[in-house]
Amino acid sequence: MTRTRIEGETSGGLGWGMVFIKDVQKIMELTGTRQLLLRDSAVFMALIAQADWKTGHINTSQQELADLTSMRKTDICATIKRLSQHHLVRRIKAERGVGHFYAINPYVVAFGKENARGALFQQFQNA
Repeated sequence: MTRTRIEGETSGGLGWGMVFIKDVQKIMELTGTRQLLLRDSAVFMALIAQADWKTGHINTSQQELADLTSMRKTDICATIKRLSQHHLVRRIKAERGVGHFYAINPYVVAFGKENARGALFQQFQNA
């Protein structure tokens, strides 16, 4: 078995997210039936890349996602809507402070520490 390492600059901080294969297969099925577009998968991966690995919170804007994926902001808006309709992503109001953050369904990608995962499960369900 060989491992592939992706070379390049990172945004700092090492962390991990556990992606559940069954859910990736479901995303591929949704793409195959055109319920999700290929660009939706690119934005989904960009969201994973922007996630705080400890909490799962994704503090990014649609413009930042557009810049990261070389898409238009209007396409990002439509993509987030489709991902939300399939319960893959939610926009959640921050409990502390002002503003919102994105979160990926914790049943699809589990981030970091166990106690933070429990809080994210609850926030995702309530959003």
